[in-house]
Amino acid sequence: MSKTFDKLQPYMERAMAIHTAMTLFEWDNETLAPKEAGPLTARVIGTLSEEYMEILPAAR
Repeated sequence: MSKTFDKLQPYMERAMAIHTAMTLFEWDNETLAPKEAGPLTARVIGTLSEEYMEILPAAR
């Protein structure tokens, strides 16, 4: 692998992990989570979204 890819890989792995967590929270929110969990789930998804968006520019 190239050195550029080696530098990029940790960012991509972190982005994938955060995106996966967001997807699971969104799925849970739409299917099994009680309505009372909505505000907390929204805050968690918002925090994860911020982290995800911060990773992408760093990967460039």
